[in-house]
Amino acid sequence: MIAFWMFLKRAAAMLLAVVIGSMVMLALHSLSGMIWPDVAMDRMPQDPDALAAFLEGMPIASKWAVIVSHWLGTLAGAVVALMGTGRRSIWPGLAIGGWFMIGGVANNWMLPAPMWMEAVDLLGYVPLTYFASRFLVKN
Repeated sequence: MIAFWMFLKRAAAMLLAVVIGSMVMLALHSLSGMIWPDVAMDRMPQDPDALAAFLEGMPIASKWAVIVSHWLGTLAGAVVALMGTGRRSIWPGLAIGGWFMIGGVANNWMLPAPMWMEAVDLLGYVPLTYFASRFLVKN
């Protein structure tokens, strides 16, 4: 019976990690929309060709803000997962990194962002969560 409750606790921690990480990511996207209002999420066109031109024409700083918001949301999720599961193993953090990386792949598949931006974005998820997990796990 104790194993069942531990499983539920860990599953709830992982679910909470996904929710918190997503909320952090969206909050940072909104913040970057306040800093660069011309390229805010609510101004993105729906037409695929117009969207490609819109994403290509974004200032470089706002492109990096998108990447960093993805990474920091993932990092927040990994921290929540590790803290909620007892900080005994790096696997919860890596699982959250993998989950958000799958989301990043889907995002890159759906949005026609510049190739360098897609590559840099995808290269950050798992290494960031790995180093955060190694730092937070109890020895």
